Formats: sequence, structure tokens, C-alpha cells
Amino acid sequence: MRAVRNKFARPCYVVQCVLCVFLLWSMSGCDKDNVNAPLDPNKAMTDPSVKPVVLSTYPSNTAIGPFSGLPSPGTSGALSFYVSFNKLMRPNYLISPCTTCSGFDYGVNLSTGPPYPSQPVSVLPFFVGPSGGFDSIPNTIGKTYSIRLDSTFTDVNGNHLAPYTLSFTPEPYFRIVSSTPANDTLSPPEGVVTLTFNSDINSGLLASIHITTPLVYPWQIVGGRSEVGTALPSIKPNQSITVTLDAGTRDTYGNALSAQYTHTFYCVPFRVSVVPIYYSMNTLTEQFSLNFTYPPDTATIIPSLTVNPETPMAYDPNFGGLYPLIDYIPDTDYTIMLSTGIQDTAHDELSTPSRYSFHTPPFVITGSWMGGHTSDPIDFYFNGNIDTASILSAFSISPNVHGAFNFSSGIIFIANPAFSANTSYTVSISTVVKSSRGYHLAQPYTFSFTTGSN
Repeated sequence: MRAVRNKFARPCYVVQCVLCVFLLWSMSGCDKDNVNAPLDPNKAMTDPSVKPVVLSTYPSNTAIGPFSGLPSPGTSGALSFYVSFNKLMRPNYLISPCTTCSGFDYGVNLSTGPPYPSQPVSVLPFFVGPSGGFDSIPNTIGKTYSIRLDSTFTDVNGNHLAPYTLSFTPEPYFRIVSSTPANDTLSPPEGVVTLTFNSDINSGLLASIHITTPLVYPWQIVGGRSEVGTALPSIKPNQSITVTLDAGTRDTYGNALSAQYTHTFYCVPFRVSVVPIYYSMNTLTEQFSLNFTYPPDTATIIPSLTVNPETPMAYDPNFGGLYPLIDYIPDTDYTIMLSTGIQDTAHDELSTPSRYSFHTPPFVITGSWMGGHTSDPIDFYFNGNIDTASILSAFSISPNVHGAFNFSSGIIFIANPAFSANTSYTVSISTVVKSSRGYHLAQPYTFSFTTGSN
């Protein structure tokens, strides 16, 4: 089960704060406790005669959750809130000395960020974390938290904030925070199913989970103390799977789920994507990876394949892809089509045909002298297979050098005798050279090199 357990490892994501929406909301009105706030906060934000006060908060004061738009329990910055002021406030990076927190079962620190504002702002995100240095805390079921912002906070004019106390209850009842795969979405083969709760759980909860497909691996508590999961190695295309959790299921502290929870998802259909192996598409022998969502019946691939212009292809199961048996035509539009005649190993047909188009490059050559010693050869690279006889008549070098081509490992020219020391040479390949399909270079190719003293 070790391999399955590793699938459940998930990074702790940094909290994403969308402040613009909240700013518009916060400017729409003021808390009833702040009747002395200026009527025109835009003009007053930098007015030294205006004292800073809290205009509004999210969650609002005394609100009962759960709250949308805030991090879920167990994630980074699990307890967070936003405060809108009537003034531009100086950002405080470590602001625990400016606050008093109550209702917590442990010591906490309060900070503004991330993101950390570098300039004065009128809306600040606040995050509560354990004083031990971790970046997330659990929200106890039914617990009300209070945070008092004191007069240590100052605006851009140095005026001190009128103290303000915010109280809210983030998690009033035991619930499932999230599940994967998401409802009514697709799950890849051997996918992972997880349920994440807003409170600590124990193994006693596992008997209350039901799923409409046989399990190879039992449910496990994974990802800490608030998540359960399993892997599904034996699923079928388009299969519908439902997970239910009984009403009355309890967390570690005895809090009960108020209603049955149901989570339904559908397995991904049998389909394929075509991806070039080298991506650059600069070769006339490009290979293509066929990425199937389920293991294919390889015998059905080639009979279901059409290539236009017609080019014979083969399928290699070792790398799971197609390769041409002859070069493509240079500088030409191609289309690869895979029909629904392809089947997986359970004889399910491809859900939809797959089509991939590409354009081949021209027939080209590059050359280089390996350098270092006068006996080193000249190396040539063609982006396709060549008619080796044609390069013999297409090749010339100045000053003239005797030698021979070797085609056993690439295409190289070996001078015999060796090149002269401290001499500049120019190599030319004319358009007489052609590919194995008879296509010639579009233009002559020339390059030069200079030998050294040895």
C-alpha cells in the first residue's frame, strides 16, 4: 500500500487573496458601530485630521460560517479574515504585539500576508497561525474566535486606530470540506478518491464510508488527521462511481455529520492524444507518442490509422508511439487520424476519433568539423534519410582534399591524408544531394572551418 499512500501527498498551497472584490464590497457601507466614519472615504484616506477606524470586515462581526472565499481547515492560513479601513494604513508584517486573540486553545500569532503589502493600503488580509511557527491551524467545531486590533495600528499620517474587536465562528458543524475527483467530473485510471473534513478524524469513521465499486485498497486516513482516501486501479471508461458517508458519522471529538454526504464522479472515457516526440518538428522522421487513457489493444491501432499524404507507419509498444517507415515529404501539410476502431484491452472502443495535423520542414543539412586535430573528420547531419550515392557527387571542399565518406555511424568525411595544419577550408554540398524519397536540397549548403597547429 506504500505506493498508494504516496499518491495522497499534496503540497500545502499558499493562500490566494482576491482583494479587489472585497474592496468594492467594503466601500459599499460601514459597520453600525462606526457611525463617525467619513462619508467620503476616498478624500479622507490621507487626511491627517481624520482618525482611522474599521469600516467593515469579512467575515462580518459575529458571523457564523462556513465562509466562502476563505481557506479551508487544514490548509495554509486556515483562519483568516479581511479588514477594510477608512484610511490608508501602514502595513505591519509581524503584528502580534498590536492584537489580542481569544478563544484559541493554544498560542497564536497574527500577521498580514501573504501577499505582504509594501505600500499603505486600506484593505488588509490577516492570517492567524500557531505561535510555534506552523502556517496553519485547525478551526475547532463550534468555536467562536475573537481578535482585537488595538491602537498600535497607525495610518499614513501617524494617527492611531480606534480599537476594534472582531468575533466570528468559522466552523459551526462537522462537515466535508472537499472531495476528489470533483463532483460530476472525470477520473483518470488508477485515480485517487479523497474526502477532506474540517476536523480531526480516526479509523472509526472508515466503516461509515461506502463506494459503488469494489475496492482493491481499503480506505486510509491520509494527508494528516482530517483526510481519507483510496486508489481505484480497476475502473472502466465512463463508469459512474458514488461515494456516500452516513449521517451521524462522528469526528474524533464526537461532532456528528448532520446529513448523508454523497459524491458522484465519472471515469474518463477511452481516448487518445497524439504528441510529437521531439516537439520541434524539424525532422522528416518525426515520431509520435500515443497517450491512451486506458491500455490499448495494440493490434487495433494500425488498422485504425490513416495518414494523409499516405505514409506507411508502425507502432512501437516499447515507447507507445508511431514512427514512419519512410521519410515524410518535405515542406508538406500532414494529418494523422485515429478512428474509433481502436479498442482498449477490455474491448471498449475509442470514444471519439483523434486527429493531429503538422507541417514538415524542408530537407536540410548542417555540417561541422569536429576540430582539435587535423585527422578529425567532417560530420554531416540531414533531417531525413538520404540517398548516400548522391552526396558523393554533391560534395566539394576547397582547398581540395582527398578522402572518403563513412556511413556506418552517421555521415562523416575522413580526409586521407589528414587536413593541413593552420589552413582554412570551405565545404559545399550542392542541390544534387537528395533524400531517400528523391527530394533535393532547396539551396546549396556551405560552411568553413580552420585547422589548428596539430
